[in-house]
Amino acid sequence: MPPGDAEFRDYVADQLGIPRKSYLAMGAYTGFVRPDLSYDHEGTLYIVETKRSRATNQTLAQLTFQRDYLSLRYSDRRWRLVIAARSIAPEVKAALRDLGGVFVQLPKRVVPPPQRRRRGVAARLTTPAAWAVVARLLGGASTIQDIARATGVSYAWCHRTVAAMDTQGLLLRRRGNVEVADIPRLLSGVAWERPLASLAHGGIETRFRKPMELLDEVMRRTEASGVRAILTGPAHLLKSSDELVRVNRVDLYLDGPMATGDLAGQGGVQLHFYRADRSLELDPGMDVPAVSRDQLVLDLAGLGREWFDLALAVVRARARR
Repeated sequence: MPPGDAEFRDYVADQLGIPRKSYLAMGAYTGFVRPDLSYDHEGTLYIVETKRSRATNQTLAQLTFQRDYLSLRYSDRRWRLVIAARSIAPEVKAALRDLGGVFVQLPKRVVPPPQRRRRGVAARLTTPAAWAVVARLLGGASTIQDIARATGVSYAWCHRTVAAMDTQGLLLRRRGNVEVADIPRLLSGVAWERPLASLAHGGIETRFRKPMELLDEVMRRTEASGVRAILTGPAHLLKSSDELVRVNRVDLYLDGPMATGDLAGQGGVQLHFYRADRSLELDPGMDVPAVSRDQLVLDLAGLGREWFDLALAVVRARARR
C-alpha cells in the first residue's frame, strides 16, 4: 500500500476510535464486492465507502449492498457501516445514522486513494440499450445479429455490450451463439451498478397488512390525482406469477407527489417510491400498470441478494416461454 493510502487508513481508524492494527486486507476476495477500506475489531467488521467529494444516496446504496453481500462470507461478525468523504447530503447522513453507521468527514490534508475500478463492473450493463441486450441473452443463447434484430439496438452497440460481458467472464460462445455463463454473478454486478435504492424518493411503513390492498389504494389515489404509478419489485410477482413469495412491501415508480400521511402505521406493509431512470415498458398481461419482465429482473436484482432468488425465478420463467 502506498504511503498516502496508509495515512488515510490510519486517519479513518483514529476517527472511529479503533486500533490502527484492526485494518483488514480483503484483496484476496475476488467477488464483485470489496470495500474501499475495512477493519475487524472485537467481532465487528467496519466497512468503509470513500468519496473524494460529496457522499450521496448512491454511496449509501453501494455500502449497504456490500454489507448484504459480504455477510454471506463473514456471517459471524457484527457490522458497522462507514462513509468517509469531504461532505455528505443531509438525508444520506440521517439514513446512515438510522442504520447505526458513522460518517467520517475528511479534512483537505487527508487525501483518499484514487477510486478503484471494481472488478467486473467497469463497463456498464444496466443502461437501457445495454440491458436490452443482456435481457435478451437471459432468455437463451442467440447470435449478435439476432439480438440486434429482436431488440432494435444497433449491431455495433450489441457487439460492444457482448464484448463487455465477455471481458468480465459472463459469457459463453458456442457455434456462433453467445449466452450468459453465470447468471447469479451477472445479477451481483447489476445490483452493484444500479442499486434500486439510488432511485428512491420516499417511503413509509403503512397500516395495511396485505400488499394487494395497499396497492389497490395507492393505484386509486394516483389515478384520481393524475399521477402515474408503475408497479415493480417482489409485489409484482403476487399478481403476475405462480411463485410462492412472502412479500411485505410494495415498490412503485411514481412520476409525481402523492399524499401518504394517512396510510402510515406500525408493523404493516412497507411502501417504497422510486423515480424512473429510463422509459419503462409495461407488462401487457397485468391489470395494473407494471414494469415488463425484463425490467423486473433488473429491479429485483437492484434490491440486493435477498431478492436474487426471485430475479432468477423470473429469468427461468422467461426462458421457458
